[in-house]
Amino acid sequence: MLFPKKTLAAAFFILTNAAQASDLKSDILGRSHARGCKMTTKTIAYTDPIRGGDAVTVFSHYVRSKGAANSIIILPPTGGENILDRFYARRLCQQGFNVALIKSWSYDNEILVDFSSHDNGYARVARSIQHVLAYLPGDVGILGTSVGAFYAASALATEPRLKAATLIVGGSPLARVLAYSDLPSLKKQRDERMKVYGIKTPEDYEAVLRDKIRLDVSNFLPLSEKKPVLMIVGLKDTTVPTDTQETLWQELGKPDRIDIDSTHPGAIVKAYLFHRRKIDRFFVRELNNESILRK
Repeated sequence: MLFPKKTLAAAFFILTNAAQASDLKSDILGRSHARGCKMTTKTIAYTDPIRGGDAVTVFSHYVRSKGAANSIIILPPTGGENILDRFYARRLCQQGFNVALIKSWSYDNEILVDFSSHDNGYARVARSIQHVLAYLPGDVGILGTSVGAFYAASALATEPRLKAATLIVGGSPLARVLAYSDLPSLKKQRDERMKVYGIKTPEDYEAVLRDKIRLDVSNFLPLSEKKPVLMIVGLKDTTVPTDTQETLWQELGKPDRIDIDSTHPGAIVKAYLFHRRKIDRFFVRELNNESILRK
């Protein structure tokens, strides 16, 4: 789900002001917190799993000078990496992880009337994750936000090397998110589809989507091994509606969760602002990292 530029600007303003009275300043400035970590941009070329032509995945690779045994993949919201994703990457690298922040993959912004776009989109991000995994050592965790959380939950259920996940405002099933989200791009897609296909109500639209979407986290989880998850739920979310976040939490077996009494963008910002250390500790604990956590 798109993270609007205005929201990013607001997030930066909030974080910058909070930093004046806290150690968050080092995160924002990228100084002491990222000490010992080097970031390089990598591009992987491969064959697109849908169209058969050329495809690429671009990711920022954060590596500690001392090396690291285990790794983290970060999946941002649709639209590519943002400032909060870079903050997470720096923190987790400093905790002793190799970090791959996926910036983009081919066709990641396609919003089509054709219902096949959803399964095609998942197939592409799944292939992207597989290629990035080949670059990373050890056991791997994954952190996803919004649609990135949907993809992260699906990947956790299907990729054996992924051992733990933090999911920030992700929902299930995808059909219900698409039917009721207030995100402008999804609302436009919904209106166009309902007009083209003669669909009368959101309930009917959800029913059609449930029939059309096969590659959905709700289909993967019942067949998968249970793995550690930390969920962050936005209690006033209308972009990934809160009831879909509750459903994903149930499908995952009611893992550890943090409730944030906020809307979609507010919950994303507050997850970092107030719960970043909990996310650090979760990955260090679950991936058995030998890092000394920052206080």
